[in-house]
Amino acid sequence: MKKFGFLLLLFVFMWAVPGYGHAASSGTQIYLDDQQLSVPSGAKAQVIGGSTMVPLRVISENLGYDVTWKQQARTITIEKDSTSIRMIIGSKTATVNGSDISLDASPLLRSNYALVPLRFIGEQMGLDVKWDSSSKSVKLYTRSSGSGNGEFTPPKSGNNSTGTGSVTAPTNNASSGVTQVQGVSFSQNRLTITTASVVKPKAFTMTGPDRVVVDL
Repeated sequence: MKKFGFLLLLFVFMWAVPGYGHAASSGTQIYLDDQQLSVPSGAKAQVIGGSTMVPLRVISENLGYDVTWKQQARTITIEKDSTSIRMIIGSKTATVNGSDISLDASPLLRSNYALVPLRFIGEQMGLDVKWDSSSKSVKLYTRSSGSGNGEFTPPKSGNNSTGTGSVTAPTNNASSGVTQVQGVSFSQNRLTITTASVVKPKAFTMTGPDRVVVDL
């Protein structure tokens, strides 16, 4: 029964967020402040175990971080100003300025490039992260650029119930119960939806077919 519930939740998640599961397609591009980054063919962004993994060196060096790789210890250290981040290949614990931080997924090697969780990179490097389903690309914004606002922008597609062919992100208005969805992730059997303000979800079951509904 638990396995059925997990598969049902996974199906609902992939249906509710069209294109999210394809973020790791071979054509995925990475943009930093609207400038496309040069990504080696062996270091493409991938979705692994529900976590979006991106090449650490490509992003960190474009942000001015110094990257050190120690082959024997399998550790990666990136440093800039007073910030020092240390990660170990295969470990879900990173060290940021001496403090341990849990990761959604373990860093891994692909064609001699380290891939790390996109969410962790965004949080620790002060980046706003967006997924553009129309171009199948990851868009990163430094907060000083003024371009990113940290919101998850729904794709314009014909998958909405109104049939208008587009989905518009609502403006943040806590008093009316409307808020912005800032991010969606699925890792370790947990679906996480980040919103700009507090929401009170309502969970209930429905039949035809049998399903669990979480209303935000």
